[in-house]
Amino acid sequence: MPSFSFAVLLLLLLMSVTMADTSFSAPVVTECQEDHVGPPELSALLSQLHTDEFYSNGTWTTPQPQSSLSASASDSDLDSALESVKERIIPVPKVPVRVINVIDPSTAQSITSIPVASSSDINAAIRSAREAQPAWSDDTITSIEERVGYFHTFRELYNKEENQRDLALILSAEMGSPIDFARENQVGVGSFIMDNFLEIMEDVVKNNGNGGDNDDGNGEG
Repeated sequence: MPSFSFAVLLLLLLMSVTMADTSFSAPVVTECQEDHVGPPELSALLSQLHTDEFYSNGTWTTPQPQSSLSASASDSDLDSALESVKERIIPVPKVPVRVINVIDPSTAQSITSIPVASSSDINAAIRSAREAQPAWSDDTITSIEERVGYFHTFRELYNKEENQRDLALILSAEMGSPIDFARENQVGVGSFIMDNFLEIMEDVVKNNGNGGDNDDGNGEG
């Protein structure tokens, strides 16, 4: 559900405001940018977000320019090495980081812009995820209870009144929907999904603690 995915992304951006801000501005294609307009409250909120960066491997990172020789994104170390060799042998021009303007359908005005990931950005994110996955999925390193605890913390942050209000404001502008609809339905669906997910995960924890007993009582499963 696209609106929910965008909401989760923006929530993560919002919760980062206590982190140190970077003063580096990524290069952009100026013809893709527009002057951003919107209500003062929305503009103030968006100014706190890392809309010009990506969150990867536990930190905010500056988007990397796309090499003009890169035909497509790949996550293989061999392709990354070959790309590095090509750039050392042949002067490779870099295409400036492209941006996408986020348009408020109710006004047809741009409210902010976000960068387009290059193959380097994608490769870095994939490598980070692959490196983190073994420890995350290994119950002897990160228990199911610990994983459920992290999700509880995320849900508590998502459900905070101020975060729900800010998410509704952003979604209302992004989708062009009435603010009440954004709050009750578009933001509310996130809480509904997380509540159901946690219910399932807590059942897993309970059954795991009982040795995997299932309904027929034979101790299997």
